[in-house]
Amino acid sequence: MAIKTRNFDEARRQASTNWELMWWVFMRVSGLLLILLLWLHIYVGPKLISIKAYDFTLLALALIHGANGVRYVLDDNVHNGSLRVIIKSLLYLSVAVLLAAGALMLAKL
Repeated sequence: MAIKTRNFDEARRQASTNWELMWWVFMRVSGLLLILLLWLHIYVGPKLISIKAYDFTLLALALIHGANGVRYVLDDNVHNGSLRVIIKSLLYLSVAVLLAAGALMLAKL
């Protein structure tokens, strides 16, 4: 059985809220941006002076994109509502801590 990806209109009909639709769009856009930013980081980055805003953007996009993917997996596989809330809270807390740690590291460079 093949997996069919949804287009924007199908996602809009299936989304329970506008937030879910915005996250669906974010995953597609951030995935493309991450590919571009990683390519630039690998091939162009060593020739340039380190740009802190660029590095933080790459870090933030990767963390938020990954955390949203984990959120999708949790919504699909954790059926106990209170356990899902606890795990999501830990996920969001860890993303916030990692973003803060990354910002502090970039500020010290």
